[in-house]
This record gives sequence, C-alpha cells and structure tokens, in this order.
Amino acid sequence: MVKLNIEDIYTQYWDKMLYQVCRKYTNNLDEAKDLCQNGFIKINDKLHLYKHKGSFEGWIRTIIKNSILDTQRKKKLPVTMEVPWEIISDTTPLEETPFLHYSGISLIDIIHLKEQLPPNKLKVFNMVLDGYKHKEIAEELGISVGTSKSTFHRAKWSLRKILLTKNNIE
Repeated sequence: MVKLNIEDIYTQYWDKMLYQVCRKYTNNLDEAKDLCQNGFIKINDKLHLYKHKGSFEGWIRTIIKNSILDTQRKKKLPVTMEVPWEIISDTTPLEETPFLHYSGISLIDIIHLKEQLPPNKLKVFNMVLDGYKHKEIAEELGISVGTSKSTFHRAKWSLRKILLTKNNIE
C-alpha cells in the first residue's frame, strides 16, 4: 500500500477541486480558495481514514463538499450555488430554459430535490457530478456503460421535471 502524501495530493488536485467543486459554491475566487484550503486541511486530518477502495478523487471531492457545507452552516449564511443547469438539459439552450430565471433555488433545495430521485438514478447522477466517467461508473456499479449513460439521462430528465413542477413552470 502506497503512503499518501498531502503535498502530492494538494499539488495534483488543487486546481481541479478549486474550479470544479469550490467555484460551484461561490462566485468569489478568494472565497473559493479559502473553502478549498479548508477542505484540504480536512483531507489531511482524515487521510488515515481512506481505505484505498473506490475513487480517491471522489473521496477528496466528498470531503471538500462536506467541508464547504459545514462552513456555510456554521456561518449561518444562505447556502447558494450556481446550479450547473447544463447537466439537467442537453437539448434546450441555456438561455431558453425557463427555470433558469427562477432565483429562489438554494443548494439545500437542490440537495433535497436530488434526494427525490430513485436510488439507482441518484447514485449514477451523483457519480457523474463527482467527476466519474461512465466507464468508471459502470465498473464501480457492475453495469454496462450504456446503462450508466441511459440512467444518467433519465435522472437528468427526472430532476428537470421535479424542478419544473416545483416552480410551476410548464
């Protein structure tokens, strides 16, 4: 078993975690850097808990996301994020998607809405959001790549339908 070194992890994953994870939670780059740094501190503290199973990058993403949510809860700030709408809609141009103009959706709302997805759709959807490729998802879940892709597509449409229903948009 290879000993994990926080300096190497930091060097390898900093940019990816900053821009693919932390920037989703704030539009302020300095704040995103602070959130990312706090996440890496927690990774260092929990590194001994990693069991060398599953995706190491996914494990890192989870710790950073949980660290961000904990920070925002402690500050009692409204938890908002720029929702990656392109994940939900493949066919409608973003500027033509009606629910993009709804401004009352918080990160907590999205988390609750995602939880309405059936377990198989939720698992695949979360794995794609965490950066897994469909081949990796297929291997991890013991399904075909095609099943992973179609499950993700169905999850997107289910989530889109939930959002449209929630906002009374036809």
